Amino acid sequence: MNITDPIREHARSTPDAPAIVRTTGRVVSYAELDRTIDAIAHRAIGLGLAPGDVAGLAIENTRGVGATYATLALSLGLARVGMAAKIMSASGAPVALCFVAGEVKVPDDVRTVPVDRDWFRPPEAGATAPMPSSQDGAAICRIFPTSGTAGVQREVAVSHDLMAMRVRHKKTAVVVRGKIVKLNNEIMGRNWIHLRDGTGGAGTNDLLITTTATAALGDVVVARGTLATHKDFGGGYKYDVVVESATLAAK
Repeated sequence: MNITDPIREHARSTPDAPAIVRTTGRVVSYAELDRTIDAIAHRAIGLGLAPGDVAGLAIENTRGVGATYATLALSLGLARVGMAAKIMSASGAPVALCFVAGEVKVPDDVRTVPVDRDWFRPPEAGATAPMPSSQDGAAICRIFPTSGTAGVQREVAVSHDLMAMRVRHKKTAVVVRGKIVKLNNEIMGRNWIHLRDGTGGAGTNDLLITTTATAALGDVVVARGTLATHKDFGGGYKYDVVVESATLAAK
């Protein structure tokens, strides 16, 4: 898969849904983000980059766009066409060229390409042809700097498949309220509680909570914990969604 594929899917199914809220407060929809990614991918191809190439990012200021958003958009645009991005503060892997904004020091032997706010203005719908995404899941999509051992800076290369797995397993704090419909205590050092809050249908109306707190079957509780996805506890017990390490309060 390609790490940008879910963005394209959302752009087609829910184009006006918010994808990013920038530090300025401006909301970027999935449709806008997808078109911006396509436009950057077209620019990268036009600059002579090819799948497998590594491009440096030295983004300090883009006059109102924000370095964080600019770095993200450039990384995603490169990823869509099978190229990798790395922050130029990292040593190691050579780069084919470096995208630069602001007063960032770049080695003299590196080809630089200045970027400005126009790079991050989404073209009008239909103005840019959709760029087919590279489907090599093993391809590197981002190279991250790390402190390594003994303070020596190193790099970690992350593939599309690994990045997607990290996103799927990302944990988020949540609060849910529901009635306990099933309860198994003291298994693997925790209590396993199934909640229903009245939403969903057969097969989707039951949420698993793990906790060390105690409660009784039929209690209505508020659970606060971390949301995890695609959990495999072994023995055939797999859950698409689970709330872990929850605290319980009677309601």
